[in-house]
Amino acid sequence: MEFIKSASNSRIKAVARLKTTEGRRESNTFVAEGVRIVLDAPVAPIEVYATEDHEDVLRKFEGIANTFLVSREAYEKMSDTKSPQGVLAVFSRPNVEVKIPDSDHAIVLDGVSDPGNVGTIIRTAGACGFGDVYLINCADCFSPKVVRSSMGGVFRVRLSVGDVKSVFDALKEKNFTIYSLDMGGENVFECKAKLPCALVVGSEARGVSDYTRENADGVLALPMVNDTESLNAGVSASTLMYVIKFSNK
Repeated sequence: MEFIKSASNSRIKAVARLKTTEGRRESNTFVAEGVRIVLDAPVAPIEVYATEDHEDVLRKFEGIANTFLVSREAYEKMSDTKSPQGVLAVFSRPNVEVKIPDSDHAIVLDGVSDPGNVGTIIRTAGACGFGDVYLINCADCFSPKVVRSSMGGVFRVRLSVGDVKSVFDALKEKNFTIYSLDMGGENVFECKAKLPCALVVGSEARGVSDYTRENADGVLALPMVNDTESLNAGVSASTLMYVIKFSNK
């Protein structure tokens, strides 16, 4: 186990660069931060970094990954959080080319730009069996905030990133029924979605893209009272996934 004190160390600088989209793409790696996320990841990390108060975590990865005990200053250089947790790991970035779905339930993020929403949707998809997650013009699914918000969900679903036509073509190749989420759609509690199916959630500002509006097979909505205008994209998508998965019998 190597000790790194200086924030100017080349390894520390390399990990710090993974906070940028360019850095992640160049190295084909990304960072996951937090004790639980790192320990619970179903794939082995390449490198693990921790401060002295988390040396026990490093011990668990000896022989599995390169481990580094670092000073607080060095850790803060790598961390993306205001209150660093003291443990982070570098993982290989999986292939995110658009893939034909491997499950009966998929979620499509069509222009969701808020990292917190992207992470929440990925987390919920993993929890309720939406095994394929497609991202179109969204926040980078491997940015530190998305990974953190997903609570390790990025490891538990198949992620695909591409343009809207390639995503729809992949879904249609497996005869998926595609539903967009919109206020003017059919009450999700009063319809029976056809399986296999995909739900498309758009950005809060613009909703789904014109291509989705023109090519989706149906439109679903959550009923709301008290003149509520809309729900957060992460909340809407998460609720719809649970309804479709567990109430659509």
